[in-house]
Amino acid sequence: FLRSGSSLLELEDVWSTNPLFLTNREAALSELGEEQVREACRFLMSSGSTPTVVRYSLAAASIDSANIVGEELNIGHDRLVPEFNYMDPRAIGG
Repeated sequence: FLRSGSSLLELEDVWSTNPLFLTNREAALSELGEEQVREACRFLMSSGSTPTVVRYSLAAASIDSANIVGEELNIGHDRLVPEFNYMDPRAIGG
């Protein structure tokens, strides 16, 4: 498990937990958050623990974090999997 990096709102000491607002770009990853995620990727690579699939929340900072993890660890977009996709009937061929 990897927590997303610091969001723009967190840098302003705004702790938004309402799920309706987590997808707003105001809650996107900050520059500090981007560096935190890149540092975590460097740690994973140095420890030999690289994931083959990345599952992420639909929160803006989590989406940004997953994209960075994919880039840094060379994980294809088909292996970046958003939450709840298995609840969608289209995911099981329905």
